[in-house]
Amino acid sequence: MNSLQEIAKADFRKLLSKGEKTRIHLVINSGNRTSTVFLLQENASWPFGVLRISHRTEHIEKEFNILRTITQYENKYLLRTVPYPYNLHSFGRLRIASFSYLKGDYMIPSIKRRSCVKGHFQKTREWLAGLAGIPIPDFLLGENIYREFSLRCDYVLKNINHPSFELIDLLEQIKSVEKMLKQKNTPLMISHTDLHWNNIILIENQIGVLDWETVGAWWPLMGWLYFIFTYLERLFSSEDRSPELKCRMLAGVFFKKSWLSQFILSETLKLMEDLSLDKDLIYEFYLLGIFNYLYCKFWYDFSVFNNAAFLFEKKHNIFYLSPKGLF
Repeated sequence: MNSLQEIAKADFRKLLSKGEKTRIHLVINSGNRTSTVFLLQENASWPFGVLRISHRTEHIEKEFNILRTITQYENKYLLRTVPYPYNLHSFGRLRIASFSYLKGDYMIPSIKRRSCVKGHFQKTREWLAGLAGIPIPDFLLGENIYREFSLRCDYVLKNINHPSFELIDLLEQIKSVEKMLKQKNTPLMISHTDLHWNNIILIENQIGVLDWETVGAWWPLMGWLYFIFTYLERLFSSEDRSPELKCRMLAGVFFKKSWLSQFILSETLKLMEDLSLDKDLIYEFYLLGIFNYLYCKFWYDFSVFNNAAFLFEKKHNIFYLSPKGLF
C-alpha cells in the first residue's frame, strides 16, 4: 500500500496543497477487470485523483493511450469531459495508470425524473459529435475483438438448439448490413463501446465519461444507440424483471409513435448530420444497434434472441416492431 501511495504522490504532486507530507487515503473499488483507487487528501470531501489497476495490461494501456490522444487533441470541450491521464506504471505483473478525478453527479439518480430525458440525450449527442472529430489512432485500427457482428451472429446460432426462422432471417440480415457498410467504406470513429448511464456523470451543463478500457474504432451511431437502450432500460424497467420482459418494455417504448420515440429519432438524425452520414442508413444502424444491445445485455441467455425475433418496417419516418414471438 505504501508503494501505491508513493506512485500517487509522484503523479499528483502538482495537485497536492501541502506537498509531499500530505496524507493520502486510498479507497478501492474493484470491478470485473479493473480496480479503481480513489485518492483522497485527509479530510477531503472528494478525491483529487484516481489510479486504475489491472492484471489485464491491454485494457489499462488502451485506456491510458486513448485518453492521452483525446486530451492532446485541440478540443477544450472534450478535455473537460474525460479524465486527464498523468502516467502509466508497470508494477510487477500489474499496470497502474493515474488520472485526474472528474467531479460531477452520476446520471443514475436523475434518470427517474422524466423531465431530464431530453437534456441527457441532447448533451450525449453533442458530446459524441465532438468525439467524432478526433482522428482514430493506429492502435485502435484493425481490431476485431467482440464488435464484429457476423462473429456475434454465428456465436448466437451455435448456442441455440432450434433457432426460429425469424431469428435466422434476422441474423442473415445483420450480416448483410455489416457487409454493405464495409463495402461502402463507411467511416469508423472512436467509440467508448460501453456508454451506459453508470459510466456517465453530469458536470454542470455537460457530461463526463468514465471507464475507457473497452474503447475501440466502431461504426458511427453505435455508441449513441447503446446509450439510448441502456438509458431506456433503466428508465422503464427494474432490475428484478426478466430479460424477455425488459425487451418487451423497451420495444413498446421505443417503437411507438410517442413523444419519446419522435425525440430519439430527431436527435439521431441530428447526429447523423453532424457525422456527415447518409440518412438512408438509419434503418441499418438501428438494426445493428438493437442486436448489439441484446448481445451485450443478454449474451448469457440465448433464448432471448429466439423469443425476441425482430422484424422491422420503415413507415412514415418512424420505426415499428412487428408482433412476433414474445411480442
